Amino acid sequence: MSELIFATKSPVSLIHGLLEFSFKIKPSQIIGIIGTNGVGKSTFFQLIKMNQNKYFPGIQLSFLEQRPLCPLGDLRGIDLLEMICDCFPERSVYKSVQDNSLVEKWNFKDLLARPISSYSGGENQMLKLIATFSINAQVYFLDEPTNHLDEKKKLLLEEHLLSLKNTGKIVFMIDHHLNFMQHFCDQVYEMKKNNSQLLQFILSQGDYGP
Repeated sequence: MSELIFATKSPVSLIHGLLEFSFKIKPSQIIGIIGTNGVGKSTFFQLIKMNQNKYFPGIQLSFLEQRPLCPLGDLRGIDLLEMICDCFPERSVYKSVQDNSLVEKWNFKDLLARPISSYSGGENQMLKLIATFSINAQVYFLDEPTNHLDEKKKLLLEEHLLSLKNTGKIVFMIDHHLNFMQHFCDQVYEMKKNNSQLLQFILSQGDYGP
């Protein structure tokens, strides 16, 4: 994948206001998105998800949404991961759940047999992350991936994000933990309204990047 360019031709109407963006991203980059609560960061990701062919024609994307998994019935963690392997074999990173290295590395194997409804907030988040990373993509959009994670789990996540970067992937990440992003983000953009009340992404001048 060569340099990735995606932008609005004219401002897009969101519930938060008019949004304008223009990104030029090289492979092997992690991009952080910050902004005040309610400014429209998650809505921006949803806009991309609903208009993938418009902004990313021919490019495979994978999304981590902010809301927790709330399955009906007794759906187990292993059932969810098996569905990814069975329903999306051409996009699954792993041939089977048994091949999923994240399950082992993140010490999640014993939790897979339990219903997702019994998971704690952190366990639910880890399963979401494993499922998101089990889908092969060129660009990943992660909405607050550190939610409910303790420091040890954040380090595991950081390690995996860097491994994605080292294989040429691009990651867009919304997060409120600036110290977490400061370690490894190549660029951080702040979503904010300008003097004309137009939502834009302003490149942060903080000391970011490895």
